[in-house]
Amino acid sequence: CFVGCRVEAPGIISFPAFSDEFCELLLAEVKNYHASGLPSRAPNSMNNYGLILNSIGLRSVFDRLLQEVFLAMGARLFGDDSERVLRLNGVDVCTEDWGGSSLDDHHSFVVQYKPSQDKHLDMHIDECDVTFNFGITPEGNFDGNDLTFCGMFDKADHRKYHHTYKHQKGRCVVHSGKRRHGALDITSGERASLIMWTKSRSFRRSNSKRYRAMVREGEADLVCLSYTHDKDYKDLMPQKSQFSMIPHDEHPSAESAAARKELPRRTKAWVRIGDDKDVPEGGSKMLHLAEENEQIAVFRHRGKLFALDNRCAHMGGPLCEGDLEDLGTRAQVQGEARAEDGVIRCPRHGMCFNLRTGQCVVEGSQLHQRTYPVLTNHSNDIMVQVEVIDRS
Repeated sequence: CFVGCRVEAPGIISFPAFSDEFCELLLAEVKNYHASGLPSRAPNSMNNYGLILNSIGLRSVFDRLLQEVFLAMGARLFGDDSERVLRLNGVDVCTEDWGGSSLDDHHSFVVQYKPSQDKHLDMHIDECDVTFNFGITPEGNFDGNDLTFCGMFDKADHRKYHHTYKHQKGRCVVHSGKRRHGALDITSGERASLIMWTKSRSFRRSNSKRYRAMVREGEADLVCLSYTHDKDYKDLMPQKSQFSMIPHDEHPSAESAAARKELPRRTKAWVRIGDDKDVPEGGSKMLHLAEENEQIAVFRHRGKLFALDNRCAHMGGPLCEGDLEDLGTRAQVQGEARAEDGVIRCPRHGMCFNLRTGQCVVEGSQLHQRTYPVLTNHSNDIMVQVEVIDRS
C-alpha cells in the first residue's frame, strides 16, 4: 500500500489516491448540489464554504473507502506497535499510535477556498484521530493556500513551525488530527479539498485522558498562532499581520513570538465609548484602544446596548460596518437564542453573530465573537468594561 508514498516531514505522509476523473466528478457533484438549492450546513466549525458528503447520500461510499482502503493505511502509519511502520522508503516516519488500527467512523466533507470567501484556515487541531486530506483541484487553478503544520497538541512545541505542504490534485496528505495546522491565504483562483476525519471509537474510550492533555501556551512561531484559540494572539502577532495567514518566512524577521517583549499586566476597567445619543437605534460606534490592540463595537438593538469585539472571528472584518436585523429573519432559532435577538452581519464575508451571546448563527459553525459588559451611567455616558494595560 506504500507505492508512491513519501514522508513529507516527520509525522506527515502523502500518497497518490484518486484519479483526475474522480476529482472532477466529485467537484461537479458539489457544484450541482449547491445549484439545486437543497439545504446544506457548514462543513465544520471553522470552514464556511463546502459540503458535508455524509449528509447528501455519500456516507456509504466513504464507509467502504475507509474500510477497504484507508484503514490499512491508517494502521501502518498511526496504528498500534504491531502494525505501525517505523521507516518508509528509508526515511523515519515518526508517527504515534492514534487508533489507526481500528478506525471505524468518519466525517467526510469538501472545503472550498477563494479570496472573496474563506481565504485561509486558522491554526487548529481536528476533531478526529487521523486526518486524510485530498487535493481535488488542479495546482494551476490557484496560488497560495498551502497547508502549514506545527507541533502536536500535547507537546511543548505545539506552536512551533514544522512543515509546509502544497496540495496536488489526486494526492492525499495524512497526519494525526491532533497536530496543529492551518491553510495559508489563497491569493488567486479557487481551491477545494476532500477531507476525511477518521476516528476509532474503541481507541478513544481506552485513551480518554490523552485527549485532555492539550498544551495551551508555550513558545510560538508567528505562523502557528491562532486567532480563534490562542488568548495571547493579539499580544504576540504584529497588528498588520493579524487575521491573515502568511507563510512562515514572510513574517517580520520570522522571529519567534516568544522573543517579543514581556507582555504587560492588564486589569479590568470601564471605558467611555461616548454619549448615549451617539448610538441610535440600529446604529453602532467603535472604540479603538491602540495600545491594547483592541476594537470594541457597541450596537443598539430594540433599545438595548450590546458590545462585541469589532473584528470578525471569521477573518477580522469590521462588524461596526455591518447590518443589524432580528435573528428570526436570519436563521432558525436554536439553543439559548431568541427570535428577537439582534444579529450583526459582517460586511466582508456575511458571517452573522448574535449580539447577545456572540455565537455565529450559521448552522454547524462554532465561531464565537467576544462580548463585553456595557451600560449607560447616570451621566448618559456609554461605558464598556474591557481589559486595559495596568499603568499603576
